Formats: sequence, C-alpha cells, structure tokens
Amino acid sequence: MQVRQISSCTSPAVWMLPRLTSRRTLLWELYMCDRHDALAAQLTGAHNPVRRGRQPVNREVRCGTLHDHQPIEGALALHGRTWLVLQTLAGTWLEQLTEAAQWQADIDGPDAAALAEIVRVAAAGPDDPAVQVRVLDLLARAETAAVERRWVAQYGQLP
Repeated sequence: MQVRQISSCTSPAVWMLPRLTSRRTLLWELYMCDRHDALAAQLTGAHNPVRRGRQPVNREVRCGTLHDHQPIEGALALHGRTWLVLQTLAGTWLEQLTEAAQWQADIDGPDAAALAEIVRVAAAGPDDPAVQVRVLDLLARAETAAVERRWVAQYGQLP
C-alpha cells in the first residue's frame, strides 16, 4: 500500500471513501474533510461530488490522504487524474511514465527532474516488484512536492 497526500488541506478528515473493484477488492481509500469532498470526484472521474459509500472517519488522519492499494498500472493512472499529465494511456506503464517525463522536460516543468529520475529507476527493472514499489514511492514524493508548490504559490508558505 502507498500512502499519498493529494491535497494541501491540513484539516482532519471526517469522511473516508473506499473504491472497490466489481469483485469487491479494495483499490484505494480517500480521506477528506467536508470542504474537500470534490477530491473523490477527481479520483473517480465523476462530474459531481461522490458521496455514496463514504464512511465517517474514526481515527486521526489528514484531509487528502490516499491509501492506494493498486498495482502500478492503476496507481499511475490515478496519479494521472490528480497531478501527473499522462499524454496517453496506451502502452506500458513505463512508456506512459516516460512520455509524461518527456513532456515535463519539453515545457521545462517543475516536475521534470523528479520524473526523469523516476523513469531512470523504472527502466532498471519495470517488471521487478521492488522497482515498482520504489517507483510508486518516488511518484508519491513528487506528488507531495507538487501539492506543496501549489500551496506555497497560493498562500505564500506551508502550514
């Protein structure tokens, strides 16, 4: 499981929304406060807030925390819905990641260096589960850095 922070909100979560497959396998759990229930729509691709199936949170967890239980292909697609610009969903996960890194490099994007390093790690063994865990960890760190950059751009400093 990967733990990711997909929002800069520092409020405690009051809701948890699980996402399950048709076979009831857990894909991810999103924790959110009342103000940010639109995060669920962003992850699911819905146009309106997703409230069906959400459950009250009975432990201390920050809004925007995502527990991602997916294999790397699904996790990368989820990164594509939250912060990473995936040019295509065709090809292998490594090809998709490489194209995203190249696009960031072409536009001199703020995530270019991090994505280049992630691609370098991934290329060393895309079928190796240990490499995939490392790639997911690096993607989660890059995502957190992107969230923090957005926060600083909007509010001037981190909370």
